[in-house]
Amino acid sequence: MSIRPDNSATRTGNPNDPKEDHCDDTEVTPKPNPCAPPQDKNKECGCAKPPGNIPDQPRHPRQPRRPSDDCCEQLIGILQQIPGLKIPTPHKPKQKPARKAQRLCETLGIADAIVPWLNVLWKRFEDGKPGRNEFERTVLAEFTAFDQRERDGMRTAFTGYRKSRSSGKVECLFNDCLADAAEDEPVPMAWIADELLREGMALITTTFYKGSGGPLTPGQVRPWDNVVQEPDMKTRTYTGPWPWLTALCPDVSSYEEYGNRFSYRPIPPATSHIFREGYQYAQTCELQTDASGKVFAICHRVTPPAPPPGSFSFALCEEGGDDYTVGNECLSIPSLRAGGSIKLRGFNFITPSVTVRMVKQDDPSVRVEQ
Repeated sequence: MSIRPDNSATRTGNPNDPKEDHCDDTEVTPKPNPCAPPQDKNKECGCAKPPGNIPDQPRHPRQPRRPSDDCCEQLIGILQQIPGLKIPTPHKPKQKPARKAQRLCETLGIADAIVPWLNVLWKRFEDGKPGRNEFERTVLAEFTAFDQRERDGMRTAFTGYRKSRSSGKVECLFNDCLADAAEDEPVPMAWIADELLREGMALITTTFYKGSGGPLTPGQVRPWDNVVQEPDMKTRTYTGPWPWLTALCPDVSSYEEYGNRFSYRPIPPATSHIFREGYQYAQTCELQTDASGKVFAICHRVTPPAPPPGSFSFALCEEGGDDYTVGNECLSIPSLRAGGSIKLRGFNFITPSVTVRMVKQDDPSVRVEQ
């Protein structure tokens, strides 16, 4: 499903009339979403500053403070481990509303921009003002369709929201980037869709990738075809920006990386990766001595053994099989000492913190998770 940006209206009619009374939905050049992450100021885009009163940068919410370590709880936990020593469980003191809000900020890790924007539209609805573009008119029509009980519930909710905001104790929960823009002119539907996606992704990454910080990191994605085996044993191809580990470096201080035909995902229209580096191929070396007594090595790339006579199979490398067979040569499988470190390279990772799960190919019971 594609969403057409519902851009700010172009005014028609008497210029002395109120802005919201005379507008249409003429397409204009889209303005930047005020909630979008700020771009790198060192990169000049060469664009003219868009007209309007939308601020260059959104008003960012107050960042939540890091929770302080409770030394008393740590001490009680240590004492409770001593055999024969009975320590009464302390009663948790009642937290102040500001502290509860702070805890909620620390748990969510994101600031919502949709509720402040809805608050602006609800106020316009209660003041009897019409929508200023097609998207606003659609939202206000939904408000109009509410029965009295639903309207009372919305009124109570937004009254509580405004009271909480005026107290200054819940500022870390909200971001006014959309609300500030909506005070001056209508907000396009595309901005709301972008913010819903951004907040949803931030919440997902905060939930499933601990320590990631939530927001998407800068960069581009590379869609590729991922073949998935479904429960009925049939395979289906899905195209998307799937995360993928491409190669590994057994020496974290070196640029040399190793992968195989399956791990490297070529950029279309290429259909296969070209292994150009000699160290990426498996080799066997023989030491020899020249006439002066100097020792030197003669190395040859490893080739796969010939298939059995009468077989219709291809020649495959003994180590790694088809994934490590390139033409009539074999790719190298790097070795690493126990307890060593490796460096991984991949793409389409949306957070700086990820969990890597490794399974031994010839023994699936051996699993490592880092």
